[in-house]
Amino acid sequence: MEPRCHSWTHWADEVVLMSDTTSRLLIEDARKALVRRLVSVCGQRDLIEAYVGWILGDKTKEFVDFEAAALASKLRISEPGRTYRDVAVLGFAEHLSPHLDTLYALRKGLDWMLGRRPFLPNREPDFEVDGIALLGMAVGILASGEWEKRKESEKWFIALLAETLRRSRFELWDRSLIYAAQLLITKESTAEREITPDLALALAAKGFISVKEDYERKALELIVNQPNYAEQQVDVVATRLAALNWLMRQVPTVLPNRAAPEDVINLLERVRDSLRRWCWEEKPRVRKAEAVPVKWEILNEYHVQDLLWVILAPIFPDLEDEENLPSLGHKHPRCDLGIPSLRLIIEVKFIYNGTSSEFSRIIEEVASDASLYLSNDSGYDKIIVFVWDNSRRIEQHGELRQGLKKLQGVREAIVVPRPGKMRA
Repeated sequence: MEPRCHSWTHWADEVVLMSDTTSRLLIEDARKALVRRLVSVCGQRDLIEAYVGWILGDKTKEFVDFEAAALASKLRISEPGRTYRDVAVLGFAEHLSPHLDTLYALRKGLDWMLGRRPFLPNREPDFEVDGIALLGMAVGILASGEWEKRKESEKWFIALLAETLRRSRFELWDRSLIYAAQLLITKESTAEREITPDLALALAAKGFISVKEDYERKALELIVNQPNYAEQQVDVVATRLAALNWLMRQVPTVLPNRAAPEDVINLLERVRDSLRRWCWEEKPRVRKAEAVPVKWEILNEYHVQDLLWVILAPIFPDLEDEENLPSLGHKHPRCDLGIPSLRLIIEVKFIYNGTSSEFSRIIEEVASDASLYLSNDSGYDKIIVFVWDNSRRIEQHGELRQGLKKLQGVREAIVVPRPGKMRA
């Protein structure tokens, strides 16, 4: 095996500062160069296009047709002309977009791969040394849920990666991809140390790992100091754009320092006080003949989600709503609000009548949701529960909060009663 060789080890400690005007111009120039390079990808419907779609998530429509690539592989997986690349494409597809209904095709593809022996004599290695494909298969195994071949697939894949790393010598980028695949399946910290900073940040953006600030600085230097992206391979470019997007998104737009879950808790705890100015007019406040009293009614949990979105979205640019999380067997969990950079879910509940059974049901629902939301593959590890009590049963709030905070993964529980001025 070749000795470890990280291309960033010689870099100086002085790095680009995000707050400096010149640095921001350099960052914007780098971003434009990355985007220009990616425009050439669209329409290929191949593994690289699928990887670009997966690593960039919801920022891909201008670059790739992710859905077309996924559906093309879904159709091919039952045909004689299928390849290992189709299995990898389906892995990316099922993880990013379960609504494309690729789960059955993915499992069929993984089952087919189990019958393939690596490094056969008189055959040039292909799937064994394709870093993008190996990462796609790792993602696919995670996204395949619980099924009869899951453990067998993991065992086969772990053995394959070990043999690949033992037999072959790779450039730094391909080596990084293979170690990333190994990390996703084995969770071994030794693999994490072999991943380049740009790929590490892109994986952090998807919730697979956490990175320290020194890795962020190294990734930023790597992105800004690239002399010519026009000649760079597309998968590297997409990864660096994903890393740059995450660096820019994870810094809140108005908080002076890096955000933490406690900042979200502080904001949500003040919702109750801020409702003092909530619009609830008994008579019009403007003197116009056609004016009528306006009441901003809150009638269900979707209205509460809208309220929280208005509060949080300007501050946390990576806020997601109704996000689909990786499937668990036949379960397809979807959280209310999520902040990926904080690995934080905000679960919204609504109390209608304030009966004892309704308060108990809230705790039971959150307990059930938490077990789905905080799976190893979800990218989230903590929950804030926000409860709107339309019944104003304030005497029950303390017990409800205590019960919710005892649940595994629940960082805080906030209960807001319907304001007194909002009379039904």
